[in-house]
Parts: sequence; C-alpha cells; structure tokens
Amino acid sequence: LKYLIIIGLYHLKYMRIPDHAVVSETVSVCEKIKMPWAKSLVNAVLRRYIRESSKFDTIPYKDKTIELAHPKWLIEAIKKDWPEDWEKIIVANNNHPPMYLRVNQRHYKREEYLKKLKNAGIPADITIHSADGILLKKPVGVEKLPGFDIGDISIQELSAQLAAELLDLQPNQNVLDACAAPGGKSAHILEKEPKLKNFVAIEKDIKMMRCLTDLKKISGDKLTLINNDILSLSLDDLGPFPKTIIGNLPYNVASPIIRRYLTFTHKPSLIVAMLQKEVADVITAQPGKMGYLSVEFQSQCLVHKHFTVGPSVFKPKPKVRSTVISLKPDDLVSINRYPDSSFLDMVRAGFSARRKQI
Repeated sequence: LKYLIIIGLYHLKYMRIPDHAVVSETVSVCEKIKMPWAKSLVNAVLRRYIRESSKFDTIPYKDKTIELAHPKWLIEAIKKDWPEDWEKIIVANNNHPPMYLRVNQRHYKREEYLKKLKNAGIPADITIHSADGILLKKPVGVEKLPGFDIGDISIQELSAQLAAELLDLQPNQNVLDACAAPGGKSAHILEKEPKLKNFVAIEKDIKMMRCLTDLKKISGDKLTLINNDILSLSLDDLGPFPKTIIGNLPYNVASPIIRRYLTFTHKPSLIVAMLQKEVADVITAQPGKMGYLSVEFQSQCLVHKHFTVGPSVFKPKPKVRSTVISLKPDDLVSINRYPDSSFLDMVRAGFSARRKQI
C-alpha cells in the first residue's frame, strides 16, 4: 500500500497526466492488490497532496541522497573531482534533457514550422549546427506538437541530426546505411534529399528490421532493405556505381568493416562513420602520434574528425564516448596506385617492434 501511494504521488508530481485520472487509476489498483478497504485512504492522501502540493514540495528532505536524487557514492565522487562545482553538476544532472525536433523538409521549411509552434503556444529556437533542427525551450508531449502524427517533424537528438549534414547529399547520389536501425538517420537522409538515385539500408538484427519498414513511405522504389551482416556483403554486388556510406559501426568490428569497404573494386566515394572515440583518435592521429591504423587508412583516404558525443545519446548507454569521422578515398594519396607495394607490410612490421630501430 505504501508503494502504491508513492507511485500515485510520483505521477501527480512528475507526469503529464490529469490529476483526476491519476487519483482514479491509483484508487482502482486497491481492488487488484486485494485491499479494497484502502480506497478511501488512498483517495484522501492523493487529493490532499493536490490541494497542498506547494506546501509539501517545500519540506526539506532528511536524506541527502533523496534530495539530490543521486546515490551517496556518486555524490562523493563528484565532490572529490569538482569540489567547487559539485552542487551545480548535480542540479544539471537532474534537469530534463533538451528536446530537439527535426523538421521534415518535404513538408515544411524550418522557419515555417517555427511559426506553427508559435501559433500553438510552444516557444522554440532554431539550432545552429543542424539545418533542420529546432530546440524547444520547454519539453512538451508529442501530442501537442503540430503535425507530429503525419510526419511533419520527428524527435531526434541533435548530434544524430548531424550525420546527414556530413554527407553533402546531391540528386542522383547512391547512399548506403551500413547499420540502419532504428531508422532515424536513414529517414533524415531521405527527407533531406528526395532525389537520391538509390538508398540501401542494411541491418543485421531481424527484430530491428521492423523499425525500417516505414522508410518505404518516404523513399518509394529507391529503397532496398537488406537483413544481413555488412561484413558478409560485397559492395560490388550492390552495383558498380559510387556509393556514399554512413554507419554507426559496431565498435568491436569498426576497423575491419572500414578496411573491407576499401578493398572493393568499386570503392565508396565517401564514408561517414561513428566509432569508439579511442579508435577514431588513432585513425585520425597526426605525425608523431600515429599508429598502424593511422597509416593504413590515411595512406588510402583523406580522413577528418568531426565531433564527439557522450554515452547519454544512446540507449542503452555504452561505457565509452563516440566520435564521428569521415574517410574519402583519394587516388592522390592512395597506396592502391602501386598494387604490388609492400608498404603496409613494412609499416606493420615497424609498429610490431616499436621500441626497436629500423
């Protein structure tokens, strides 16, 4: 009974559910837990909180872990690392995350949709980094967003919106999404450039393939869905045309996947990939800090590091940070101009004995 009342109070304080609905549903649970005698008590407690919430919400907590909504060990760790700012950090941790929208350019220009939000009484601003992004000043339920149910906008974290920006999309381009599910970046690409020639979405997980079926509503007959492991597919089998490849690559096989892309006869024109930050740092390292991966990929491509994101943008959260890089195969720098060269063999031998003189 105690926990039922706590759940009811939580819904009243934090959820966007009408008060009368919370009270009614919480009271009805008393029957299910075989405590019908407690209906009046639960009803009275919840209704008193509704009447006097301003008074109850100002009562100080006796337990700091409850007041700060952080476990004791985490509070102590933050205090130790940031003794001057630990309280500000904890307050920031408890704030609701920003709510970003992605405007469907096939339906509206961003400025046009901002006017719709203003007319609906929802204050918002455009984002600097994403040409299609909008930041709500205060999060709202999706049912209040004009046109959400018909695809005028999508909810998408800002860093995820940047992927399509890096592709320099053009009409008649061929794009391959190597790890397509759940479909956010694929949908953004298809919305952003409706005149793509071909779009191939590859996903290994059969269950996640269901998330991609809605892409057909955007893409028509230019979409090809493939349920397979990118490591077992040949780009040559997908056609001789140049391809732009994008993917949030599995961290444990990211390097082999990129390496495999570069071995095909018909190489991609551009690769944009999200990797574990440490791997991305090695691939994009400058002379003096280079490793084998740096030399291997930079001897075939022009590489560029774009931005890094934290674990919070993923669900479930990984234990590492992630970085987006791009690799553009370039014949002017490519060792493939000399197919019989043993250059990489020499580099591999050198890095396998890095404390010895060569």
